[in-house]
Amino acid sequence: MYQIFLDCQRDGIDYNLAYIPKAFELKPNEDVDPVNMGKLFDLGYQSAGDGFQWYKASPVFE
Repeated sequence: MYQIFLDCQRDGIDYNLAYIPKAFELKPNEDVDPVNMGKLFDLGYQSAGDGFQWYKASPVFE
């Protein structure tokens, strides 16, 4: 992700990133946990409905 960010900076391309926020606690009970997958889906759906604001840099830089 860092290299993509740097390439976008170099080439003047808009960089947009979405990621799971640290506040979201993921505690899966198995490798493919339907309950947590549903919570992640709900988070993404709500974020999109609220007019999702893209991150313009890697979380390392923010």
